[in-house]
Amino acid sequence: MAIFGVRSLLGRHLGPEWRCLLWLVVIVRLAWPIQLPSPVSLFNLTGPLLPRLSAAEIPAEHWNGMALAWLFGASILLMRTLFGHAKAWWMVRDSKPIDSWEVWWLWESCRIESGISAPVHLMETGRVQSPCLIGSIHPRLLVPVGFSTTFSQEEMRLVFLHELGHLRRGDLLWNWLLEIVRAVHWFNPVVWTVYRKLREDREEACDADALSSTPGCNQTYGRVLLRVLELMSAGPTRIGQALLRFDGGAEAPESLVHRVRAIARFRTEHRTWVVGFCTVLAFILVGLTDGEPTPTGHPNPGTAVSATATS
Repeated sequence: MAIFGVRSLLGRHLGPEWRCLLWLVVIVRLAWPIQLPSPVSLFNLTGPLLPRLSAAEIPAEHWNGMALAWLFGASILLMRTLFGHAKAWWMVRDSKPIDSWEVWWLWESCRIESGISAPVHLMETGRVQSPCLIGSIHPRLLVPVGFSTTFSQEEMRLVFLHELGHLRRGDLLWNWLLEIVRAVHWFNPVVWTVYRKLREDREEACDADALSSTPGCNQTYGRVLLRVLELMSAGPTRIGQALLRFDGGAEAPESLVHRVRAIARFRTEHRTWVVGFCTVLAFILVGLTDGEPTPTGHPNPGTAVSATATS
């Protein structure tokens, strides 16, 4: 709840790239099993207000049923993720390098402009309706057939810079951690909320990367997004989170409306790192540490539900 409060308080002063880092603090909190006690920890305040959860209080006869339920849910999500990646790589095998020299040159120019030194292949396939990024180790950008005739050079450049923003930020690698944490903590509604909000802010951060490269292109970029969504309505490809798609994976309507509004009001001067850096640093200090032990020697009771308090 603290993150939602800070987001509302700071508004536009907290850029989407910093909002992503705030959500990652929650993910790291859930994934990292060891936290150090600190006098500045948020859970020194929330501990007395939250009930203490103890495994010893759960009857032993309930453990088998709970373990089976957890294993079933985690297995379903992990199999879904692996199936999505297998299907995505099957799509890659069915793709071919784009045959337009002008588009390839534009892609390479955008890659260099984004500061990415490793080669990234630009592929064309009829199995996607939206530009899609795949591959943590050997990344590839898949574009639909006819991409170069559907969009202008300026529009393609904005799409390329958006996708390269995902690569520069390491979103493909972070996806694996997100999927593992979601599978392990599938029963926790906080994880699903963080997962959804992180995806939304991640797309907005890449939009900001593309917009900042060409000031005054807000309307053009908005039209590109709407045109891609229109193409997706003809038959969107459903392969889970194996791909990072330009349309954001067909987000909920309210998320898309928020994204379009963010594009319309984007101004480079509104992006500041001072507020974001200080906010993220503060949340690391108060969110990735545990409350100090109570005088009786027991840990602060709020540590068992720490992720809920942080989010």
